[in-house]
Amino acid sequence: MRLIVADDHEMVRLGLTLRLSQAYPDAEIVEADCYRCLEGVYSEGGPPDLVITDLKMPDGEWRRELQMLRARCPQTRVLVFSALESAQIVRSILPDLADGFIPKSADGHTLMAAIRLVLDGGVYVPLTALESMHEEGGTGGPAPAASPALPLTPRQVDVLRMIALGKANKQIAYELGLSVGTVKIHVSNILDALGATNRTEAIAIARDRYGLGSEPGT
Repeated sequence: MRLIVADDHEMVRLGLTLRLSQAYPDAEIVEADCYRCLEGVYSEGGPPDLVITDLKMPDGEWRRELQMLRARCPQTRVLVFSALESAQIVRSILPDLADGFIPKSADGHTLMAAIRLVLDGGVYVPLTALESMHEEGGTGGPAPAASPALPLTPRQVDVLRMIALGKANKQIAYELGLSVGTVKIHVSNILDALGATNRTEAIAIARDRYGLGSEPGT
């Protein structure tokens, strides 16, 4: 797996690179300190699996740069990591220009959950942006079609719902057509993504913080 971290602040790059290397020890992680360097990395080294990029770097305009990245590397997953957190900016980026937006004020658990979700094919939107969109009535464009407030993949949500019903790993595996080992991996990732220490706590966090189970028919 090839990952790119683009930010003009060295300490931000070092912190992200350290977390990524711990989570993905076999990955190739490349740093870029400006948009020109980022362009060179993905142009010369081939399309990366994931680009984590700041918005405000001194040598480019972020809309143009994200459009260029999308055009040249359409299969690459893109996660914006920025101090700019307004709902308007998030709406203008997702889902067309990037697959996720994580504010720099986020804690480590949330950051890694967002990275995993985006790599797994999901779209991550910060909860604060979703709340702002709701308060503004959704003006300025539609919100992403995904339901990204909960930092889990659709399959992980399926597993978590079954956990909430009190089902054991063997039952979950049978009903979802998975191996027991795969279910155990999903459970471990769910706990990590939600910052929970056990299944009961994960269910409570998903319900209280993200509203899981409050939808009609659930």
